[in-house]
Amino acid sequence: MDLETVGSFRKMETEKVREHSAISIQHCVQEQINAIALNKDANQVVIAGRQVFKIFSIGEENFEEKANFRVGKNITLNYSAADVTWNHNEENKIASAATNSSVVVWDLQKSSRSKLYHVYMSHKRTVHRVTFHNKEPSLLLSGSQDGDMKIFDIRRKDVSTTFSAKESVRDVQFCPQSSGYFRFAAGLENGIVQEWDIRRPDRPDREITAHTGPVFTLDWNPMDKNWLATGGRDRAIKVWDMPTKKLVHVVHTMASVARCKWRPDYKYLIASSSLLVDFAVNIWDIRRPYIPLAAFNRHKDVASGIQWRNSPNILLSCGRDGYLCQNIFKEAQRPLEHINRVGVNISKNGDVAQAVCEHLLKPYRDQMSEIHEPTNQFYFDEASTSSPSSVCQILQTVEPYMWAKSNLYLFLSDSSPDLSMDWFINTANMYKLNGKSFEEICDHNASVAQRLNRKQVYLTWMILKTLYSCTSPSNLTPPYHSGPGYSALSDKPDMEKIGKIADATPEKSCEVEKDNPLGENTSGCSEEESDPENEVQEKNLANIATGLASQTGDFFFGEGDTDFSYDLEDADSVLHDKHDWSLPAEAFQPRHELEFSNAPPVPPPHYSPANDSDGNSFQATSYNHKETISNGAAVNDLYINVKLPIIPQWDCSSLVKDMLVAYAEEDIQSTVSMLIVLGDRIQSEIDLEVRTSWFLAYIELLGQFKQWSVIADVIKLSKIPEVSMLNQQSSNILTMCHRCNKTLTNCSWFCSKCRTIVGVCGVCYQPVKRLYVWCQGCSHGGHLQHIMEWFQKNKQCPRGCGHYCEYS
Repeated sequence: MDLETVGSFRKMETEKVREHSAISIQHCVQEQINAIALNKDANQVVIAGRQVFKIFSIGEENFEEKANFRVGKNITLNYSAADVTWNHNEENKIASAATNSSVVVWDLQKSSRSKLYHVYMSHKRTVHRVTFHNKEPSLLLSGSQDGDMKIFDIRRKDVSTTFSAKESVRDVQFCPQSSGYFRFAAGLENGIVQEWDIRRPDRPDREITAHTGPVFTLDWNPMDKNWLATGGRDRAIKVWDMPTKKLVHVVHTMASVARCKWRPDYKYLIASSSLLVDFAVNIWDIRRPYIPLAAFNRHKDVASGIQWRNSPNILLSCGRDGYLCQNIFKEAQRPLEHINRVGVNISKNGDVAQAVCEHLLKPYRDQMSEIHEPTNQFYFDEASTSSPSSVCQILQTVEPYMWAKSNLYLFLSDSSPDLSMDWFINTANMYKLNGKSFEEICDHNASVAQRLNRKQVYLTWMILKTLYSCTSPSNLTPPYHSGPGYSALSDKPDMEKIGKIADATPEKSCEVEKDNPLGENTSGCSEEESDPENEVQEKNLANIATGLASQTGDFFFGEGDTDFSYDLEDADSVLHDKHDWSLPAEAFQPRHELEFSNAPPVPPPHYSPANDSDGNSFQATSYNHKETISNGAAVNDLYINVKLPIIPQWDCSSLVKDMLVAYAEEDIQSTVSMLIVLGDRIQSEIDLEVRTSWFLAYIELLGQFKQWSVIADVIKLSKIPEVSMLNQQSSNILTMCHRCNKTLTNCSWFCSKCRTIVGVCGVCYQPVKRLYVWCQGCSHGGHLQHIMEWFQKNKQCPRGCGHYCEYS
């Protein structure tokens, strides 16, 4: 066994001991940190920022400061760094990208307080990235905002080679030794990634359009020499196979990607930090790109730099919050452990699809097997798909995931009336919304709902018909009088003559007390003279007259007769009494002819309609008019002023409004249809914004089923400006230039202002002059025939944006 092999084994043992004993630690320097770099043995770290430039040794429990570069009196911008790198071949050399467009090299072995070794002033604008060659200790590469990339030989005082990209350079990284000793990659401001050979500075060997914005970070995969990870402003991490220029994987993040670093010994795991918004450092499995495998949330501001400490389980990070942190992988948060492992969706036709992991189905296998029974109305189909399992199934190997089986269940609506949407289409085509009276429309729509077995909707239409069938307010009020002393059929006082006292004899005369209630014995006769059979009067309307006539000798009207009135306190008992209301053919046998006066009845002085405050009571008022009768008896005409109860009109608008809101939650079709039919009866009760949202939702749903004629009718009957204008919109769509935003009126594929071709096919890269097919997700497209042929063999966009387009 040679010495190199022995050294490797000792290094592995040392790293295992370090991983086992490592703990999470952090240190605050009180200043914003822009970059971080480790030495070859990963036991020291250098941090750099605008106001900080220090070296720390990494202890078991803390960070210990070893050196501070910002010492002395002459502190210039050369001591402020945007990026820093540590030479792994000569550990005494450190390089930094100063904020004044300088590249500064530092020598840790200098005996003086200042460790400044050399300053290169060759760039004209800010330097974004510096990096040392993996094997050549003297080669230093830099990328600048001025569009130049320069290689410095730190043994010399001048620039060795310059590479011009003609665009601002954001990141540069040397290729791993195994893939190319003389090659490096560069990420540009316009989203292009270039691969250069240091022996040919005139042009790049490869060039791909990687992102739709600036490329902020690059990193070569240590396990696969051809894979290059890129991150940019378009919130995506993309993995490219550089020899073939093929996009291998895409990871979508929630913010712009500032840094990305592959996890050592893992081919598919990569760490990333964001430029804005997201303060966490996420670990991604590129095969499961939507949820991070692990996350470190120790920073209070964005993490500006990340570095793996020669170990897949220890990650160093620094941030703009001034903290330097050591993160242990086993202590990271695991978002995958908290996700729902069951997916379900429903199509417009009512088909239901469910995806579920295999291990979740084991307790329910007996229940799921029932779907195969012939008596079940659902159609069942099962398909196997490949997808990563949860974190709890991670194997104790290099690969963190095992490919597990997921089951896809399809419940088709063809065999299930409960899932089918045929009722929606039939209802939309069969409903009547105008053209007939309100009652006829309600009857028609109710019959449609009844035929489609929608009982609740049927009842709702019938209730609406009952509530709003009477159009005038007078019809909504029962046929009772609306004022004191007035009948329902006339605006004059309803003084009904209900009886006359005729059978009067001078032998039996009684005086009637004025304003005495009916039913009390008010005559001048004694109790012995009264008839005991008539002491209790029946409380019905007929007895008001017949009772007076049948009481022979009880009531006699003489010269002292006065007016009297009868108050019936319980009006409802009179109206709803179930006694015999029929009047006898003859109330009494007249003994002589009566002479009546034609003078109209005169109300008594004490009577006033304003005194009638109780709408539920009756008043019977007697007006006494003395007449001359041949027998000498006084005859009075008895009149009754019938005042019936007032039943106020019921305002049901609030109830109907609540009903429409409830329907809108699950049946927007019924809500909009009833709203159109009701018209002005209910629209004032509902806000315009709410009604607009209801109409737009129903129109969108009708559009999914291509019910264009129904849509036109709904828009026409909406009476809402925002909805009505949908029929007035033009179907012509003018294209615009993607560079100068000029509307293309004369030619749809060429911009006359900036002289560029617009609408280039993503497959053949030729202008599309006729039919153009484009993806609404990524906005890329091309010729119809070319797109059809492309998606027969591929799933991603032909322009290389990484979007999974859907062609149908």
